Parts: sequence; C-alpha cells; structure tokens
Amino acid sequence: MLAVLPATAAVCLTWSYLAEQNRRAAARSKAAQVEPSSAGINQIYASGLVEGAGQPMALQFEVAGRLDRIHVKEGDVVEAGAALAELDAELWELRVAEAGTQVKLARAERERLLAAGKTPRREELTIADSKVALAEGAVRRERLMLEKAVLRAPTNGVILRVRCAQGEMTGPSDPRELIVMVNRDVTRVRAYVEELDAFSVSPGQRATVAADGIPGRQFTGIVRACAPGVGPKTQMHLRPAERVDVRVREILIDLKDGSDLLIGLPVDVLVSVENPLPDYPGPPGRGSERMPVTGNAGTIIPASRETVDR
Repeated sequence: MLAVLPATAAVCLTWSYLAEQNRRAAARSKAAQVEPSSAGINQIYASGLVEGAGQPMALQFEVAGRLDRIHVKEGDVVEAGAALAELDAELWELRVAEAGTQVKLARAERERLLAAGKTPRREELTIADSKVALAEGAVRRERLMLEKAVLRAPTNGVILRVRCAQGEMTGPSDPRELIVMVNRDVTRVRAYVEELDAFSVSPGQRATVAADGIPGRQFTGIVRACAPGVGPKTQMHLRPAERVDVRVREILIDLKDGSDLLIGLPVDVLVSVENPLPDYPGPPGRGSERMPVTGNAGTIIPASRETVDR
C-alpha cells in the first residue's frame, strides 16, 4: 500500500502538469486567432462579456397599481427622463385634488381670523398657520406619489427586456424585472483574467476583442479598471481546456467602437501587457471620473495616475 502512494502522487502531478500545458496551448491558439500578427508580443488571453456604460438596470414602480400604458418595446432607444410605463393614476389625481381643496379651506380659515373685527390671538393664528402648512405638505406628498405612477428612464439607453403587460397589477414588491435597460453611451467588456495572470494586468493597457459571431472583425480598447481582488469563476464560455476550478480577476475594457456588439455577448480578449498608458483619461467626453462597478470579485474602482505609477 505504501508503495502505491508515491506512484499515485506522481500520476496526479503529471496529469496536473499536462492539463496546465494544454490550457496554455489553448490560450495561445485563441490568442493567435484574435491577433495573428502579434504573436510575438507578451499578451494575456481572457474571456469576457459585453456590457454598456454600466450593468443592465432592472426598473420597477415605487408605488403599487394597475399598469395602464407601456410606451416602449425591446430595442427602443430612450433618453433620460422618458416615460417608459404608467400606472392608472386616477386615484392619485383625486388625492391631489382633495389635498388642494384642503389647502384652500385652511387658507380661508386663516383669512377669516384676520378679517374678524378683533385681532386674533397668537395661539389661534399659530394654529391656522400650522393647518395651512400641513395642507400644503399633503399636496406636495400626493403630487410626488402621482409622479411615481410614471416609470421613467434614469439615463440614456436601450431597452433590453419588457416583462409586463397592460392591465397587470404591479408594485415595489413585484419580483419581476418589469423593464430592463442599459446605458450604451459607452461599450465596455468585463473580462475575467485567471489568477496566474492576475498581477500582469493594469489600467491603461491595450486590448483587442473578438467575437465568434463576427468572424474576421476585431475591436480595440483600453483597460479602464481592475478589481482589487480575485473571486471564484462564475462565467463559463465552454471553451476547450477551459479551467473551471480557478479564481479570476475582473477588468473593465473601454472599446473604441463597439456599438455593433450585443449586450451580454461572450467575447475573447487579448490584453497587451507591454507599453501601458498610465495616464489613460477614460472614454472620450466622460473624463476620468471614479466609476464603482460591483462585479464578480468585488467593487472595481479605476486606479489614479499615482496608483498606476507605483
């Protein structure tokens, strides 16, 4: 029995070594497909998914009611503030009108006190003023609730999914994602770098992206942010020799022109670890603002120039 243990250990080590060599060979083969002319440059292969300026947003109503109108369908391009859907607002409109009437009554009561033959007592005037303020506050509250009966787009974007129908009851406790949209002002790729290459990526590095559905076409970009840690791999691309029991570091890549790519599309990424751009300012027109993005390995925050220089 003791003699079998060393042999078993040797077989396991050999199998692990061969599996790692096969993985690296598959990565080099995929890298050659993504960028055939750059085989001599030190590059890292990673799988990724296409997303917009942020992750898809699931929108719901903040108040309960019956869906009266749906103004959008999947694929529509909307601007920030555009009405996406509306609840039946008849009840809220009646409440606003009722609150407005209460304001008129409170103000009339105050005017009656002032118009009386004798000077009103301070306590009476204070009570009248409080009733007016309370009624005006009720009007603002009911108007706010009336505004919440309209679901509006929080930002510019594209409608990805519509999972509701006219006449349905809905509200903040509805478990469905009624309308899902994403901001397409910028197209990004969320790539997953395996732990063996996690220390080799940094903001400012150039990247090349390719998708199986668009053969012969490549998209260039810059690494915008890297996660501060690693986490379990949850996105599988079902590639030959793909490792499953591995930890990955998430990176965000800004694409120069990726408007043709579909949100959620699996892509292959090749990151050049040579000649990074440490002062990369971010996508055109958006500055170098900090952009926290919750991902698979924690919160991603772009590194400042001082951080990259270190």
